[in-house]
Amino acid sequence: SVDLNGYTVTYGAEGNAYALFTVPSDSSLLLRGGEVRGNGSGSSNASNAQTSAVTTNGGRATLSGVRVRDLDCALFIDDRNIDADSTVKVVNCDFDTPCTTVNLYGNGDGSDARTRLIVQGTKIRGGYFGISGNDSTSNYGTDIVIMDSEVEGKWAAIYQPQRDSKTAVSGSKLTGYTGAVVKGGTVTFTDSEVKGTGAHAEPAAAAGGFTDTGDGIYVEATYTWSAGVVLHGAGNRISSVNSYAIDLFGVKGRGPGRMVCD
Repeated sequence: SVDLNGYTVTYGAEGNAYALFTVPSDSSLLLRGGEVRGNGSGSSNASNAQTSAVTTNGGRATLSGVRVRDLDCALFIDDRNIDADSTVKVVNCDFDTPCTTVNLYGNGDGSDARTRLIVQGTKIRGGYFGISGNDSTSNYGTDIVIMDSEVEGKWAAIYQPQRDSKTAVSGSKLTGYTGAVVKGGTVTFTDSEVKGTGAHAEPAAAAGGFTDTGDGIYVEATYTWSAGVVLHGAGNRISSVNSYAIDLFGVKGRGPGRMVCD
């Protein structure tokens, strides 16, 4: 347990690939009440995070009341090639980074459990994505829960391409060039606001990444597994400044894609 008691921990060395805290399997970390800063150096590519405040490799971590600045990402949840699953809780935090702020890699069939991320009462801003699943082909099996939070990404607040993934968003506000992008698994929205702010573009199959459509919610079901969105209840507010509120795109023999209102 590390109680920062309102102080700031700063990485003062000159390296550009590091994590201030690393949590391996069979270990746990409680970090609370202060600020974590990097040295401002790291990846020159906003999609490629090299520095992080906390990296987990199958471990358990809770961040409470933590502010993160001057790092590529706040959380790097990396369960690749191991038989353990990280569980990370983020409560009342404030993350602002130039890359993807929260990255998740599951371990596919490496274990029976699932990699889990729970975010509550938190502000997340990413210069690339706010929250992103990674390596959709083999490192799947991630669960994300976002409650009463604000998530913003330059290109998308949430990007989830992983098959067999589950994401639940409730009472939250998501904003991005394309607000939320789903290429794998199921994302369920309840009483949430999702907004796309970018220019309109017609949907199309992207081999990697996705087409920047400017939609509020965009489902691009072009992989060999399903991708879908569930809009639960009547309290969601989905919009786009220049494009469609909701857009569902698929190609023959792929997906399928689905959109459900319940």
